[in-house]
Amino acid sequence: MSWLGRITVQVRFHAGKTLVREALVDTGSATLGLPADVARELGLGHDGYRDVTSALGPSRAPWIRALRIEVAGRSMTTDAVVTPEGTPVLLGCKQLEEMGLNVYPRERTVR
Repeated sequence: MSWLGRITVQVRFHAGKTLVREALVDTGSATLGLPADVARELGLGHDGYRDVTSALGPSRAPWIRALRIEVAGRSMTTDAVVTPEGTPVLLGCKQLEEMGLNVYPRERTVR
């Protein structure tokens, strides 16, 4: 699939085991979106539900607390909303800001 202006980064997840996945940088998203199949592979259950709004409108989604991630040599502990299986990992603006990462659309990079 071709995405105009698509920017991706490698995210390393630490939760009992370590997984590396490609994530779509989504500056329109407030937080990290973790697909259900990736959460399952990490052995994570959800910690409740949160009201969320997506392109499909408002809904309730499973929520994971205190997930350790690493992007571009920076790391943090963050929450994540569980997205449907097979969707891309979404790296939201909260994580970018807290890790001090900037998005350069013209270069299609994050640093």
